[in-house]
Amino acid sequence: MLATVMIVRNAEETLPHCISSVNGHVDAIVALMVGESSDHTEDVLRQTGCIYAKREWHDDFSRARNELFDYARSVGVRWALLLDADDILGNAPGLREAVAKLEADDIGEGFLHIAFGRLSYWQKRIFDLTKPGKWVARVHEVYVSQNKTTKVPGIDVVHIRGTLQATRNKDRNLRIFEKWYAEAPHEFDAHTFYNYGNELAWHGRHEDAARVYGLALGLPQWVEERYYTHIRRGECFVAMKAYTQAWEEFCAAAKLFPEWDAAYKAMARWFYTRGLGDICLIVNDYAQTKVAPQTILPSPITDEWHNAVMEAARRDAERQHPHH
Repeated sequence: MLATVMIVRNAEETLPHCISSVNGHVDAIVALMVGESSDHTEDVLRQTGCIYAKREWHDDFSRARNELFDYARSVGVRWALLLDADDILGNAPGLREAVAKLEADDIGEGFLHIAFGRLSYWQKRIFDLTKPGKWVARVHEVYVSQNKTTKVPGIDVVHIRGTLQATRNKDRNLRIFEKWYAEAPHEFDAHTFYNYGNELAWHGRHEDAARVYGLALGLPQWVEERYYTHIRRGECFVAMKAYTQAWEEFCAAAKLFPEWDAAYKAMARWFYTRGLGDICLIVNDYAQTKVAPQTILPSPITDEWHNAVMEAARRDAERQHPHH
């Protein structure tokens, strides 16, 4: 059986659109209601013929998704298309053909293209539930397995979060992270600290975010994520007006991947806000062309530009605390 599977709560605003996007293209829609809904989510599930059950909510997305997969297996699902209640599936008619190809090639998981506002990325969304695997992490959860995976082109998932959900869930992820860290800090690795730092930064808690990013940098970390951790930490220091520390973080990122553009873009924004237009344009050229300067680090950044950066920081300090 091919089924759309989802966890739901307080989803009446978007759930009908999600269900409509897959109706007729899957054999069933299987849902797990986690916690009590204060709206008509259950009515929508019942009226649209979904198979569903109820479970408690434990502030743990992995637990909920593992329970969902177990429930889907119990009702006969083999292939699961995982959607959230605020997702719409694009090009649904191609789904069965895509799943048949995965099965023929003995591939256990398929990545679909996700459109989330201005963000665009690939994420595991199709699963062969006869193959072993499990969800880990209470929030920003990931599916861990030894199965073969592949991208499935041509089928998109579009996120359509409603206004009510956005309001209800505004602080949810951050609350889960804080509760999780208080209960089980030993479960946090560098990737988890990175995601925790992102949540703190998005909520304007820059000092806490900088500290948590520092914890991520103190642990083994895949180098690409380390690059972005330095940049995010630098942006927090900018918000805190700790300009020397910000500069050090941006430089650390650029040293990891001199040919990448994100660190240069962060530097360019920093220079622009400091009134250093000429240097901003130079760095922005590097970002646009993605060609590192011939005399890349440490020369131009830590020597020539460093003096200008420190002078800008000194001027900022004088403006904030003028001599009397």
